[in-house]
Amino acid sequence: TSNFPPFSFGSKSVFGRFTRLQPNVFREEVDPAKIDEIAVEYTHLANTLGFQDAQFERYSIKTMILTAVQFAQYWIPNVELDSLGMDFGIRLFIWQWFLDDAMEMDWTRCEKSGKMPDYRIIRYIHDTYVRILKGDDVPKPKKDINELKDYPEFGRMCELEREVVKVGKEIAGEFNQGTFNFWRIGNSGASAAFETVAFATGIQLSSEIRRHPAFNCMIAIASANIQMVNDILGVTKDFGYGDGEVVFRVLYKGETLEGAVNSMCDKINQDLQDLILVKVTLLDIFGDEENLVRFLNLIDGIIDGQNFVYMENLRYKCRRGCVRLSREGN
Repeated sequence: TSNFPPFSFGSKSVFGRFTRLQPNVFREEVDPAKIDEIAVEYTHLANTLGFQDAQFERYSIKTMILTAVQFAQYWIPNVELDSLGMDFGIRLFIWQWFLDDAMEMDWTRCEKSGKMPDYRIIRYIHDTYVRILKGDDVPKPKKDINELKDYPEFGRMCELEREVVKVGKEIAGEFNQGTFNFWRIGNSGASAAFETVAFATGIQLSSEIRRHPAFNCMIAIASANIQMVNDILGVTKDFGYGDGEVVFRVLYKGETLEGAVNSMCDKINQDLQDLILVKVTLLDIFGDEENLVRFLNLIDGIIDGQNFVYMENLRYKCRRGCVRLSREGN
């Protein structure tokens, strides 16, 4: 049994409003038919590597791949849809979404059984993923390793990750070694998305900029924005699985649904005002350094572009019409 409270509230509409940025670099809304066409190609790749719908409990492979493709379209707006950079971004995002689903299934299984996971095995799996991503020569896992029986996706995930690295090495041939090392950093979540897009578009930031407190503050604000927007616009999905900040606020903190959403919208608005000030601070300190300006545009594009994904994607179930998309106001 799950520790999540077995409550049911029926269906309820909720309204909230938060500010959107107006990025300098963005992609206009892509024809859904084109996105579906691209997703079909990568679904075929996943099937070739042995991934099947029956291996995932929450979403079909096509739905997860559609999510990855949609995020890549809007988070990497300044590369062509058929470019190597876009191919790299899509492959890495697919791997991340598959990993996310697998991890959720693993933790749910452990919770239901009351059996704690073997952290020695988890560490081995994690270290293997990191080594492959770094380009190390990692032997394929043996199928007869009994200890990995609870992680049947592991071998397929390694093969998919090698596909990501293969494209990454092709990109590295176009850029210098420093850029290639850019995407090898072990990150997760939003920061990994920033690194992926920066690598795919050839942005190189100096260590002086990366170490500056204002830069780290900007990354923290942008990461928090992605989390909150995900939880607000994905609230239908989250109440189905007991995930997310809105669910936590309502079920554990006793807030009303409307109150929780409005509180988070207010926080988004405040954070975006702070983000503008932090970006101005970075430009005051480092000037109009080309890669810094491009990275700031990247951050704005990711924050803005995610809205299109939630509007279109089946995973998040945000019904069209619940969100007003406009670059001429809030």
